[in-house]
Amino acid sequence: MSDTPTWQKMRERGASPDELLKAFDITEPFVDVRHMAVAMDIKLEVVKSLQLDVSGELEVDDEEGKAIIRVLEGDAEVRQRFTIAHEIGHLMGRHPLDFLDEGKRIHRDTTYTGNAKEQEANAYAAELLVPFELLTKHVARYDFNVSQLACVFRVSDVTMGIRLMKWRAYTGL
Repeated sequence: MSDTPTWQKMRERGASPDELLKAFDITEPFVDVRHMAVAMDIKLEVVKSLQLDVSGELEVDDEEGKAIIRVLEGDAEVRQRFTIAHEIGHLMGRHPLDFLDEGKRIHRDTTYTGNAKEQEANAYAAELLVPFELLTKHVARYDFNVSQLACVFRVSDVTMGIRLMKWRAYTGL
């Protein structure tokens, strides 16, 4: 392969959510993770089902430079967006990709969050979709209303509630 895909270059740099936001000049919600993934040479597939009872999967062929994120067609848009951001988190994560099954795939199991790599990917996704800098600009405008903020950022109420709690701890408000 002659050209290194963008996702590999960003992974080598250890691109944080903030670095991706800057690279894509994102200064307002919503964060278009679909566009971001495609621009990073990640193929997106919306599928009817996956092998396991999961909401998404990442398939990587590091040697070929290919990365595919699959999300379930039947999932709500906010879940699909979180899943895409979660899988980007795995790609950009500090951990090696050797945890992929058969060296190729990882599945997003929404029922299990105890795994450190899954927690890291979840945190990455949340930081990418609801960065504190953007949240700070909008939180007062919407009077800390979780549902309204979730709508602005196009995330679930649960995701926004967690980010808002972390934001309050971070800012002391």
